[in-house]
Amino acid sequence: MGVKISREKWGYIFVIPGVLWYGLFMLYPMYYAIILSAHRWMGVETNPLFVGLDNFKEIFTDSLFYKSTVNTFYFTFISVSLTTFTALFIAILLTKVIKLRAIYRTFYFLPSVAGVVAVGIIWTWCYQPTFGLFNRILQVLHLPPSRWIMDPRLALFCVAITQAWMRLGFNVIVFLAGLLTIPEQFYDAAKVDGASGFHQLIHITLPLARPIITFLLIYNTIYGLTVFGEVYMLTEGGPGSATYTVAYLMYETAFRYSRMGKGSAMALFLFVIILVITVIQMKFFERRTQIEY
Repeated sequence: MGVKISREKWGYIFVIPGVLWYGLFMLYPMYYAIILSAHRWMGVETNPLFVGLDNFKEIFTDSLFYKSTVNTFYFTFISVSLTTFTALFIAILLTKVIKLRAIYRTFYFLPSVAGVVAVGIIWTWCYQPTFGLFNRILQVLHLPPSRWIMDPRLALFCVAITQAWMRLGFNVIVFLAGLLTIPEQFYDAAKVDGASGFHQLIHITLPLARPIITFLLIYNTIYGLTVFGEVYMLTEGGPGSATYTVAYLMYETAFRYSRMGKGSAMALFLFVIILVITVIQMKFFERRTQIEY
């Protein structure tokens, strides 16, 4: 007779692969980054040199790191605002569409499945000052051309637009899925009471969509704070240092200049920033939800 395994033990067996994956690819790298942040290591020495908090002192006195941090917050604000609220607006419009809704959803979602390399190549061509699509459009409209990502004043904003475009479809689908679960009886009762479409939006749609808005704001904020691929593909931190972000500077420090300890210190700083902002967002929206209801 074979060994009989209880349902509880089967549960543990199925959980083991996930726990191993999380420990191997999440917990261990985080632990190693903490250890590495207290050492000076070029990636080739057998024994890294312990330096304590010197790596943190170095990054906090680095003007480029300060600028990268400011750029990261600015980028995140622009990207999150464009992505979240544009997606909410589009999702609200799609709730009114019955015919061809699946086609519209597919159309909006397509950029989300495109790789960041492909997106970077396409948008680099669109932003190209000499023959790019956007300047051709400006030429047709008889408007002066722009240097786009070649302009230090516009480059970071252009990269934020690219990320917002890429993430828009995912946000639209999530918003639409949530909005379609709101019972129609609420809107019917509001219409009977004489509420306009605007009042229905303010007093029914947005309050009931608050959990989804909270989730996507947090999700998009994390995605914005860790931006790397779009910067790498479009500008490589340029022109000058106009589009340097913490994640991109961390990559350059660790893998281009082989300052593994300093790069790990930047990674821990970014992790703490993300953790603090996420907790603040959750507490803020939790309190607002309690006040609302």
